[in-house]
Amino acid sequence: MRLRHTRRWACALALALSSATVLTGCGAQPEPPSTPPAKTADANPPAEETEPAPEPIVLPACDAMNATAQQEYEEFGVEMFEEPAGETDLAAFTEFSGPVAQEAMAAAEQQRGCRWPIHSQGTVIEYVAELPHDAQAPLIAALRSDTTVTEAALDAAASFSYESPAPNGYMSATEITHLFIGDVWIAVFDTAGDRAYAPAALEAVMSANPSLADAAADAGAGSDADPDEPQGAAQAAGACASSDGPAMLAASAPNVPGGPWDVTGQFSDVSGYDPCAALSWIVLRPEPCCTRFSITPVLFFHQGELVPSATVAQYAIDTTAPPARASESSVALTFMWPGSDFAGPANTATSTFTWDAATSTVVRSGDLPPS
Repeated sequence: MRLRHTRRWACALALALSSATVLTGCGAQPEPPSTPPAKTADANPPAEETEPAPEPIVLPACDAMNATAQQEYEEFGVEMFEEPAGETDLAAFTEFSGPVAQEAMAAAEQQRGCRWPIHSQGTVIEYVAELPHDAQAPLIAALRSDTTVTEAALDAAASFSYESPAPNGYMSATEITHLFIGDVWIAVFDTAGDRAYAPAALEAVMSANPSLADAAADAGAGSDADPDEPQGAAQAAGACASSDGPAMLAASAPNVPGGPWDVTGQFSDVSGYDPCAALSWIVLRPEPCCTRFSITPVLFFHQGELVPSATVAQYAIDTTAPPARASESSVALTFMWPGSDFAGPANTATSTFTWDAATSTVVRSGDLPPS
């Protein structure tokens, strides 16, 4: 009897111990997962890349701002004018500019104006300003909305050009060109309407600010602008001649019969030449120049290249109505010839010359003087 109780007690004790082991987890435990070794800090962490600060805009000095105007001044103006070339105020800019352009100039971070007295009929005046893109936008929009303004590309810059008529019929119209590249705005006023000064103006700014070329290339490569919107240089990439108006005058004039013609630009007019336009022009004048009804041949150019078959070589251009651009691909010329009184009013006839892309020729419509 006692043995039976002892056995029962032993069994109960064993069962209790077994239960305690399960409840308390005193059995064999799995080894804890190993902890990966902590990473040590790099003794030389790579430096964070930061955007380089933009290079400051440099405005060229007057003697370096426009090589074409400076050369003409040194050749002709020094002996003819007491007032030397040099810096000028905004008086001329205000005279030839509307309120939108004046507001843009007031917003410029810096600006410089220079003038060059060239000859008795005119002066070249140029302004270079640092103007951020957001301040350029209203002016560019106003220029694009004006139907008398021609937009083109001049190398990497967007170019807008137009004429401001003279207050009388005897003086030349003022040729005005606005150029935009990066944060730089260039305005050129040629009060004689005599030569193309914009290429030299752009070249001087690009030479003083090499980073502008890189910025223009990056903007063109990464642009997601509306493909139907005029894009200046990007639109005309690969479609512009490398020569400017004076160079094309010097190369082309000697081949035109009836000379000698002025090849320096003192009398001949290269203001209509555009290295990117579908159709542009140069008017030749004799050397020495000239009588009222002197023959004034007109040379036509397609994207800056001479179209020899289109030259109009037998008429006089109306001195009171210079050639006028009708569109990017057409030009209106008004010819004149003597009336019954040689000193009285002249007879006139107007023709429009248009570049025909289908035939790669210049076609004419309208009237001509009698043979």
